Amino acid sequence: MYWQTAVVHIKDNGDQSADLQVVHGSLFQKLQEASQFQSETGTSDQTRGILKMSGQVVLKSLLNNAVLRCDHVEYSSKGDRIVKASGNVQVQGEWGTVSGLQEVWSTPDLKTFGTPDLFQKQ
Repeated sequence: MYWQTAVVHIKDNGDQSADLQVVHGSLFQKLQEASQFQSETGTSDQTRGILKMSGQVVLKSLLNNAVLRCDHVEYSSKGDRIVKASGNVQVQGEWGTVSGLQEVWSTPDLKTFGTPDLFQKQ
């Protein structure tokens, strides 16, 4: 992950987090680079493995011809590794465009996506 500016926070117990500006980088799936992202701002919690992005978030799949655009994304590199997009979500692919949704969950490669209630049933 790369950023233009950052403020790093280190707690007494060693937990680390950072507030980031002009963020870009990659998300991985099954040890393979699955997508690339960019956003205006972000926060990274190293201890919990959580990345939050805000402001013109774009996630472009490297494995599928798909692009997700939204206002906010939360992604955990530990545990379920689900992209949780919210606010003016649009997903484009060879199959067409889905837009007007307030929240969509997706795999990092954007191959599988849906509303949270439907995504959890898969």
